Amino acid sequence: MNRKTVKNDSKNRSEKGICDKKNACLFLSYGKIEQRRAQQPARNQWMSVLKEETEMIRGARDCKIEYREHMRGGDGVVVITNYINGPEELNDKGRLFAKITLNPGCSIGYHVHETDAELFYIMKGTAEYNDNGQIRTVTAGDVTICPSGEGHGIANRTEDIVELTAVIVYK
Repeated sequence: MNRKTVKNDSKNRSEKGICDKKNACLFLSYGKIEQRRAQQPARNQWMSVLKEETEMIRGARDCKIEYREHMRGGDGVVVITNYINGPEELNDKGRLFAKITLNPGCSIGYHVHETDAELFYIMKGTAEYNDNGQIRTVTAGDVTICPSGEGHGIANRTEDIVELTAVIVYK
């Protein structure tokens, strides 16, 4: 079964359904699941359906990469691989979902989150995490949480690369 936008034969409008190869579809209508046959979309409609389908999966090559020198007053150049294209992809509940790469000697300087919170999941390496002025060592598998109104920073003082996933959510 594949999710796709198809023309509903009874209402003559486009809606999302789950269809099998024979175009028998399930539609959600007024809180009930209805089963009926969908009309075959024209070729140009298939192209928009295909485009809509592929946007649910973003390939690594399609992620925007940023290079931030002295990020938040830190050292070196931080590499940010953005997994989202903007807050709307997080239903406007946050503004960042990204992989951050800290090469040896790089850091994100200490900063305070006034109106949002930030979480780090350490994927690779060992780093020094500044937790409101207290320096703690974090390693692969650790999660850090910086709530709204608190501050943090992170530094790679090793000879290995540090990779982490960062998520910023609104208060």
